[in-house]
Amino acid sequence: MNTFFKTAFVLFALILAACSSVKQNSEAVFCAEKNCSDDSHIKSSVLFAVAMPDESKYIEKEYSLKKLSKNISSNGEISCIVTGIGGDCVDSALEKTSLHGNVLVVNVGYCGSNVINKGELCKVNKVAKIEKPNDASKISDFGGVPCFSSDKFVEETDIKEPCVFDMELFYFHKKFPNLISYKIVSDNLSHSEYEGFKDFNADDSWRRFFKTIAPAMQNKN
Repeated sequence: MNTFFKTAFVLFALILAACSSVKQNSEAVFCAEKNCSDDSHIKSSVLFAVAMPDESKYIEKEYSLKKLSKNISSNGEISCIVTGIGGDCVDSALEKTSLHGNVLVVNVGYCGSNVINKGELCKVNKVAKIEKPNDASKISDFGGVPCFSSDKFVEETDIKEPCVFDMELFYFHKKFPNLISYKIVSDNLSHSEYEGFKDFNADDSWRRFFKTIAPAMQNKN
């Protein structure tokens, strides 16, 4: 029991640190209009919204994004914003963020699952708070699995259908209701598996994600 509380305390401290490290105080406007005349706007037809630098680093490498601030990177067409872990961090980081024009918002990140194997790439078709699993908002009409967002790490569930769990998508969707979302399974409801999620072939999972998202990216160009 002492080990559990020690682990929980460490994770809570890490979440607070991650949130603090990416907190955004200034306004960020992502603009899809190619003739945007406001130099303060960040020109982007696609915005990746992620929780952790461990996720954004793959996106920054794939699309050659350059750091504009501690939590935003861009190449003038594609951008990425890192919010930190959990709903409070998402709300804080995105409080002064807005979109101009038809910006495609893509959420991608690591998640837990009840039955889906580690390393699998999952498209999300609906999202709900874990406390109200039947009160879900639709994200996609074309396949996928539900995602249930929790305010803490999910270690057990009574949900039987294949699904994934995270701590941010509900809040990302609240800010960007037209987003699309993909999740990479990092654990099967286990702290130790989560902490060692890099033991599975994360590179392969990210390659599959970039291949999967490519058609949507091409449609934006």
